[in-house]
Parts: sequence; structure tokens; C-alpha cells
Amino acid sequence: MLSKPSLQDVKEFIQNPLSANQVSFLSRPVLDYEIKDTLFSLAKEKATGPDVFTVEFFKTCWGTVGPLVTEVVSDFFSSSHLFREVSNTILTLVRKVPNACAVTDFRPIACYNTIYKLITKILANRLAAVLSNLVDSS
Repeated sequence: MLSKPSLQDVKEFIQNPLSANQVSFLSRPVLDYEIKDTLFSLAKEKATGPDVFTVEFFKTCWGTVGPLVTEVVSDFFSSSHLFREVSNTILTLVRKVPNACAVTDFRPIACYNTIYKLITKILANRLAAVLSNLVDSS
């Protein structure tokens, strides 16, 4: 059975470690404006997830639902706990051709809840800021 590598073993393969400022940037608490700005940057008219709430719903009703959305997202980033209902996903197959009859005639689509999309977009935005230090250009 393979043993789990130590941190020191892994460090040998890291050629460009993140600076202290980059680590601090990635691990800083998520701010209320960051949550709102990220939500409002999400693409419109996408398929809904299991909760059936669209990005448009959250944008239109932000005055009412904004504080709760902010609380849920902030709680995830501070506790690393995510309710199972938030991460529920619907997988569906969409026909690529008329009269589809083979598996290859379909395209899989994953429909996520908007809160889940919001959390992953915040993570992606933060990683994008330091990605050039993590991945070699070649």
C-alpha cells in the first residue's frame, strides 16, 4: 500500500511556490462586496439546478435574499462546511442529433445550484490571480 507523501516530499516538486502575500490573498476572508460582485458577474439564462432558482432571481431579489446569500457563502469560507442541498447537482443528457439512439448522440449537462456556482466562481477568481505562478507556461 502506498503511503501518503509528506509535505516535504511534495515541496521538492514545487518550483515556484506562492509568496506570503499570495497565500494571504487566497486565504483571506471572503468579503460581502466580493460575494455580490461575483454573483452579479455570473452568466444569465443558464439552466437551473435542483433548487430551480436562477441567477436572475438572485439579482432581482438581492435586496431581500442578499443578506442570507452572503451569510451562507461567508459561512462556507469560514467553516468549510457546505450543506448537501447547496451542492446537489442534476446531470442530464441533451441530444446532439435528431433521433438520437446511441450514448455518443448525447451531450452531458450538469446543472448546479446558483449558490454552488457562486462559491466556485469566487474560488476560481482567486486562483486566477495566482495561476501564472502555479502553472508553467509550457
